[in-house]
Amino acid sequence: LSNSTMAGKPSVIEALKMVDNNILKLDSAIAHTLRLINQPKSDNVQPDGVIADLKAFGGQCIVQTMMLRGEHNGKHIDNTTDAEIDALIAAYLEIKPREVMIYSIDRLISYISQYFTLKTGDLLYTGTPVGVGPVSIDDHLEGYLEGEKVLDFNCK
Repeated sequence: LSNSTMAGKPSVIEALKMVDNNILKLDSAIAHTLRLINQPKSDNVQPDGVIADLKAFGGQCIVQTMMLRGEHNGKHIDNTTDAEIDALIAAYLEIKPREVMIYSIDRLISYISQYFTLKTGDLLYTGTPVGVGPVSIDDHLEGYLEGEKVLDFNCK
């Protein structure tokens, strides 16, 4: 699963094409919304560039979109408007992915709440493709974001 901001790098394309189900994110095809949702470090990340990068996969990818509406750090975010949906559909048609996955945070939380009690501070991990094994007690997990380790813990 990738937020697609590095999907234009030849080494990333080559590596992801070797994965059975590479999932690349596209949460908006409108620049302002894309920046609010993904918060890329580079000002150069724009929807047209991300879409072009995803097209380079030649249909060998799954595009995942999280639909959301709300406020973050005092800024209104909504990728569910008619303009947003129209832009996303146009992007999907241009990219021609093998599959499109669309989900919302509310639906995910509602579904999971049927089986687990969620408490403040709980983390929900999403986007795991078919074929990935379960996380078990005593497993050691590390997570990296752009080469920087942001998670490092043992499962108990």
